[in-house]
Amino acid sequence: MQETMRAVQNERASEVFLDVLKQLLASGEVMLASNTQHPEQPAPGKTVVGYLDPQYVYLLPEVAFRAVEEILPLKFTTSAIGSQLREDGILVPGTSQSHLTIQLRVRGSRVRLWRLRRDLFEGEAED
Repeated sequence: MQETMRAVQNERASEVFLDVLKQLLASGEVMLASNTQHPEQPAPGKTVVGYLDPQYVYLLPEVAFRAVEEILPLKFTTSAIGSQLREDGILVPGTSQSHLTIQLRVRGSRVRLWRLRRDLFEGEAED
């Protein structure tokens, strides 16, 4: 745990967030659904933290943040992490550079999501 804490102090919150999220995906504790209109139901105890398409990973910011916080509390807000992800070129904003999220329809409802480059999740994003 001491090594993890030292590593966290030397990394950006966005890097720590993504590292923990990737670990959660790899362990199967959380999942990315493959379709926003008819997403598969998660197994009991699994949480859907986002959705996949061939080009992007669409994360539910608050859900993914809560999952990461259960493992490693971060001293940053969701919007601060989103801003860092955008600065790092990982988060792909919509048409408005002032918004971190884009809107998609999920099961018929409009949902705000972070759109991230899928290549960062190769291996973890596959089901």
